[in-house]
Amino acid sequence: MNEYEIDHCDKCSREIFERPCSYCAADAEVEKPKKKKSKRDSLDRYYTPVSATEPLLAYLGDRLAGKVHEPCCGADWIGRALRMHEPVTHYLGTDIDPGADSFHWSRDRGRGADMPARDFLVEEPFAGVDWYVSNPPFVIKIDGRTVMASDFVKKMLATGASVAMLLRLTMLEPCKDRAQILFDDPPTEILILPRVHYINARNQNNCTSAWFIWDREHGEKGRTLTTWPRFEI
Repeated sequence: MNEYEIDHCDKCSREIFERPCSYCAADAEVEKPKKKKSKRDSLDRYYTPVSATEPLLAYLGDRLAGKVHEPCCGADWIGRALRMHEPVTHYLGTDIDPGADSFHWSRDRGRGADMPARDFLVEEPFAGVDWYVSNPPFVIKIDGRTVMASDFVKKMLATGASVAMLLRLTMLEPCKDRAQILFDDPPTEILILPRVHYINARNQNNCTSAWFIWDREHGEKGRTLTTWPRFEI
């Protein structure tokens, strides 16, 4: 049609001056059904790929050594990376989930006894732990109480051990549940990762995350170093 002709859309019958009909295109966009979000897992069982733990191991090197406890071990994704890290001599994997792959391991004896379900926030910490390394649940309900990632951080820091926690970058917001940590005992280092695609997450949990590190032996308390792992672009 030329610029002076008026045509009508075969679908909506409105007057149009060009094809395809821009009205129908706009309507289709508005009427497009929204994708339903899948229901979030009750225990936040969205596991950490080894590729997200490897940058931490490379960054800390020999600093991450000795006895390591993973209190949210799930399907053992972080644990299997830790056990490949030569300076780690003992590994404890525990979880509140009875179906988790929880066990004790040592470098000289290999896999030991399975561990029963264990609520890290309620039970006494293991003795002699040098490091806690974990990706805790963001927020879950346990026995009627709301548990947040910051609760795990507080409990770990109170033991005096070094800590490396994979958390959302929103942990840096001085909100009510984390302001005390950020003001009184901020991480010594933050290792920011490319967006992590968590296992089992589907469209739930692909978000910008970082390893928040409290190195009690080598870090400078009260001062936070922010860094990034080097990746091929």
